[in-house]
Amino acid sequence: MAKEVEMTDTERALFDWESTVDSINKESTADQPSQAETTSSTRSKRESMDIAGSVFLIASNGRLLSLPIPSESPCDPLNFERRRRLFICATLLIHSAICMFSIQVPANLYSAFLHNFTEEEMAPLTIDTLIGSPTLMMGLGFFFWIPMSVAFGRRPLIILSAVMMSVGSLWAGFTNNYHQLLGAICLMGLAGGATLSTTILQLIDLTFIHERPLAIATFWCGGGSLPLFVLANLPLMADVGKDYHSVYRGLTVPSIVVLVVIFLFVPETYFLRPPVAFDGRVLVQSGTEKVRMYEEWWDVPGGDSRSIRAMENGLPSLNDMPVHTWRVAPLWIWKRSVCEPRAAFASFIQIFLCVANPLVFWVTLLNSINFGGMMSIGTGFPVRMAEAPYNLPAYAISRVNLSAAVGSLLALPATYFMLNNVMKRLTLRNKGIRHAEFYLPAFILPVLSGAASVFIYGFAARDKWHPAAYHVAYGLNAFSFASSSVVNTIWVVESLPQWAAAGIAVVGGVSYVASYGITAALPMWNAAAGYVAVNAAIGIALISIGMFAIPIAFWGKNVRQFISGRFSAYEGGAVRPQ
Repeated sequence: MAKEVEMTDTERALFDWESTVDSINKESTADQPSQAETTSSTRSKRESMDIAGSVFLIASNGRLLSLPIPSESPCDPLNFERRRRLFICATLLIHSAICMFSIQVPANLYSAFLHNFTEEEMAPLTIDTLIGSPTLMMGLGFFFWIPMSVAFGRRPLIILSAVMMSVGSLWAGFTNNYHQLLGAICLMGLAGGATLSTTILQLIDLTFIHERPLAIATFWCGGGSLPLFVLANLPLMADVGKDYHSVYRGLTVPSIVVLVVIFLFVPETYFLRPPVAFDGRVLVQSGTEKVRMYEEWWDVPGGDSRSIRAMENGLPSLNDMPVHTWRVAPLWIWKRSVCEPRAAFASFIQIFLCVANPLVFWVTLLNSINFGGMMSIGTGFPVRMAEAPYNLPAYAISRVNLSAAVGSLLALPATYFMLNNVMKRLTLRNKGIRHAEFYLPAFILPVLSGAASVFIYGFAARDKWHPAAYHVAYGLNAFSFASSSVVNTIWVVESLPQWAAAGIAVVGGVSYVASYGITAALPMWNAAAGYVAVNAAIGIALISIGMFAIPIAFWGKNVRQFISGRFSAYEGGAVRPQ
């Protein structure tokens, strides 16, 4: 009896990919009445594979492909055992929750700041500066963290973020000076920018295509709900009306613990997956996450004869390496092999180009308006509920954050269903080819829930509805923001994978910077036009911009093809750089 040959994960994934391509090519050429029609059909199938954002995701036997195909390197994050990847993701989620708490908590310490600082001590600034500055610094941080993570890798920047978070919370916990407190809060806001930019890139590095919807949904929904649960109970843990020191001192402890865990157990996830020899041919995976086969090394774009022997020898086999531990060894902060400073300059250029990219600009505008609605409700309901006829105490007002936490958690199963199940069904109907436009139906969730939340809040604030209306409005708004963040991230990453880093920087950075101006203008708008008019305008704008998903569903692939052909030659900021 012949001995059965055991296949590695790389070989199995490759043969699944080859069989899928062969089956589609056979279907495209079968039962064709003429050679012209056969050529046209084959070209159509081939083009659907070549466009960035369209990949073969389901094999001919109906099984999901694990793309991209892992290399044989033990440094490849896709080769980490599943439990280790889950542990790294959980650590990053907790770090993100701590940073988001530091950004959201100043609004809950308004009375404490007012109690400790006089107008003379704050001049020429105000308490509102303390509340709005973290969001501004977080937005500006996107334009720093993203290019630097492309140039120097993810690990040094996430460690720097954790250090800044620890120093900032310790500084804020012991200072009695207004301007020093402002500096500490800005430092924590800048650190928070890394959690919503570099951390997302790390999650992408650690997951296959079909795992991303759940990973990113858990990050946004789970990580967003944790600080809201703490904020809901903050008046029970500290005197938020007089003392802000104890809050920041308490924040120092988990910040330092997470810093140690990140330093010891979170490795570099930025991995350059090289071409490798396989079955007498050359396997290449590009920055658009496509797998291509070449008969000879000379056929590979940019290939030459220098690397033939190295390529044929391959990377060290996983079975030949020593037993792995979860601890990073050696404890280097960065790897010289992934450092490419010129990539930062190229990333800055791509950021400016993304602003003019209709597929990114549309999402950026939608996210900015949705975040404006969140700021309208989040900064308005504490004031309204503290006034007549409610006159509620601080602990009762803070319970609205509990409704927001529940709304954020409910967004997890809802967005995962829309992103995963709907995408699978559409991909199966499309013969296994997944287009990025298959994620567009998920935008229904944030658009409708976000519009409903601002409409409810506008009428509740004007007509003094029951306090439960504020709970419903803020819960719906948290659901909208969490689901919007998930869908925005998935859309940018999957529609333009070669510009993923720049796209995330634009969508996040522009939205949070714009929110700083929106927060400053909202009191004047409400005083001039009233709560109903302002919030109705936000809701109508949200629905109007959301409807742009309809033409994008029909013509988005053509736009991606045009952009892919003209502007995506450099892949330093790609999902999988090559």
